[in-house]
Amino acid sequence: TAFVGVMLMFVFQFVVPLAGLFLGVAALGDEIEGRTLTYLFTRPHPRPLVFLARYCGLATAFALLILATVAITSSLYASKVPITGRQIAATAGIAAFGFLVYAAFFAMLRLVVQRALFVGFILGFIFEGGVSKLPHSGISRCTVWHHLALLQTRLFEGKVSATTGELRDLLGGIAPDETAAGSLATLGAILVVSLAAGAWRVRTQETRLANAST
Repeated sequence: TAFVGVMLMFVFQFVVPLAGLFLGVAALGDEIEGRTLTYLFTRPHPRPLVFLARYCGLATAFALLILATVAITSSLYASKVPITGRQIAATAGIAAFGFLVYAAFFAMLRLVVQRALFVGFILGFIFEGGVSKLPHSGISRCTVWHHLALLQTRLFEGKVSATTGELRDLLGGIAPDETAAGSLATLGAILVVSLAAGAWRVRTQETRLANAST
């Protein structure tokens, strides 16, 4: 059962945020770095739609890749650890959903700051990694990792007691009154707000460039 906890720690604290960081920064990163973002604004499309389309296209493809990778990896070890097919599918779904949330946040961040890769690394690894080591502080609830961990713990709870205990020892900071529904709502809110803020930022950039050209 220790393998399950270690694998989930690696996937949710390293693979998922790292993939989200690179994809989020790349959503419009090439256009921003190459100063070709202006040309996208000259096309007869709503500018926020360009941002959302780029995010949805790239994020969906990578989310499916993560979904398949986690599902296949978990299946290979299913005979060695007490997890069911439903738990394998749900674990892959949690990882893919977490990736979508991270990617949306970092895509928005790239439109706000210049050194988004560096800032994103600080937020996604140093901040979240450090806060997750503060059990029962309440601060960990501000991290995406905390809610992914809660979803995973609730998935195993009552079904694989040994694995759940191992996860709790590794994760920490999950209060008994926290629910999976609450974490889903929190992650969904981060996803929607990040995309809305990114779309708004693209729109303000469009207005600024239009004003500069007149």
